[in-house]
Amino acid sequence: MHLEHCQVTYTVDLCSYPLVDPNTGEQAYALFDPANRRIPLSMHTPPGERLDTLLHEWHHVVAWHTPPPEESDSEDAAQWYASSTGSFIRQLMRQGGPAALLALEAGPSGAFDPDAFQRSLVTLDADRVMMCAVCQQRIAPGSVAVTGTRADTKTAAPIVELAFVCPHCEHVQHWGEFANAGGKPSGVCALEPEYLGGDELAAFEAAWPHKLLAHAAV
Repeated sequence: MHLEHCQVTYTVDLCSYPLVDPNTGEQAYALFDPANRRIPLSMHTPPGERLDTLLHEWHHVVAWHTPPPEESDSEDAAQWYASSTGSFIRQLMRQGGPAALLALEAGPSGAFDPDAFQRSLVTLDADRVMMCAVCQQRIAPGSVAVTGTRADTKTAAPIVELAFVCPHCEHVQHWGEFANAGGKPSGVCALEPEYLGGDELAAFEAAWPHKLLAHAAV
């Protein structure tokens, strides 16, 4: 994930190593690193706090380039925060929205591995929470794998095949949706859900281990 301000691009990644605030010496959830143009997030940051944490660091980024007005309750200050927050929201939504933050994963080198999420709802910019049809458990988009595409046998319309592991039922829910004009799943069911266990569940977990790391939606 990347955020840009004043034509400077900062990389947002998830780190497997501890982050320490250089000013306080205390452990931090995230840092603004202008020298390396990075905003590292700690893997220990609770998923539900990643959004607020990243927005906090983003304000540091904007302040680094364009300091906010001294009077915090002035109209100019309100406009500064509105502009900063608006830029953050627009850039985040172009990259998958809040679900993309849930999908961030630390790679072997401690950096985000984009290859791990080339085939998920997040990378299709489909910020849609799914639900287990059996127990109604809500599943975050970063946990939903796009397992393939096929053509409908009657109409030849494109179908996107999707699957996720329900942690409550301990099965794989696999189904298909007709694709829209952009090739993304439309929400219109084309293949009724099937529920896979045993060897098929084990095979899915082996093929998509990164999908099991994304937290269930709340």
